[in-house]
Amino acid sequence: MDWEQTLERLDALARPLFGIAALDPDAAARRLLAGLGREEGLLADLEGVDGLLLDCVVRSGRGHPALLALLYSEVGRRAGVTVRVLSSPECWYAGVEGEAEVVLIDPAPASHSRPAASQPVRSYCGHELAYAVLGGLARRFDARGAGAEAERARLLSEHLPVVRACGPGSA
Repeated sequence: MDWEQTLERLDALARPLFGIAALDPDAAARRLLAGLGREEGLLADLEGVDGLLLDCVVRSGRGHPALLALLYSEVGRRAGVTVRVLSSPECWYAGVEGEAEVVLIDPAPASHSRPAASQPVRSYCGHELAYAVLGGLARRFDARGAGAEAERARLLSEHLPVVRACGPGSA
């Protein structure tokens, strides 16, 4: 990963959004969506390995909705607003925090049709998001017959400080 190039690109994406911290959460979310979704043209990649690699997503603007939500979060942070990564059983969201509300942004609205959050949403810390992404990478590598890469993703996920569900019904 080229960290310097990735960080420079994140800074560049945030610069036009400076000042959104002065807006109410709904207006900040709309401006963030306009800046990244419409102007930058972020698109969902529900199949490729690159869509789960942050540097590739930052460079191409194509990614898994979880990584697009992370991109919104990081660009929002750089522009001065708190944006969390959240999900419901239906999809991933970026959530702009207000004092008493969180305004949800669907980072990949054109990827497939689905209802707005009809189920409760939950927030992800960085470790939990990394765990989810590594699981996705392992599945995608397995599907491509890249067993060594899949195993590496699984091994990395085992080192994260997350509680794993065990027993019937756990995935």
